[in-house]
Amino acid sequence: YNPALTRSLKGFAMPRFAANLTMMFNEVAFPLRFEAAAKAGFSAVEFLFPYDYAPADVAGRLAGNGLCNVLFNMPPGDWAAGERGIASLPERNEPDDGEVNYRYLFRLLDELGYAGWVGCEYRPRGKTVDGLGWLKTLACGASGSSV
Repeated sequence: YNPALTRSLKGFAMPRFAANLTMMFNEVAFPLRFEAAAKAGFSAVEFLFPYDYAPADVAGRLAGNGLCNVLFNMPPGDWAAGERGIASLPERNEPDDGEVNYRYLFRLLDELGYAGWVGCEYRPRGKTVDGLGWLKTLACGASGSSV
């Protein structure tokens, strides 16, 4: 269990993070990524184009791992329409370096009372779990809390 991934951390508000299973946990096959995300502490996931898998199989993996599905994509249209998740720029790795000040943005989300999910739409530099340290340094630090 990773308290940095939940909505309430020692009384502090913070964004809720959903693992993007298309981009994260590529160390295992897609069907096994649900369990990997749950074991890493995520309570919600999103994914692109799950159409190679039966809906009942995806639903079973969500339920079996206690996960909430917060987004999946319809068949793609115009990819140039933009992004709605977090990743470092320009490499699209963990959001702990690059050109975007996520600490400020997470704090702003808290101040605005945003209660939705923030998609973790990055490609890990190495193993997914090894790269989750940014949650403690950025997400928790945005609220002034510690883990």
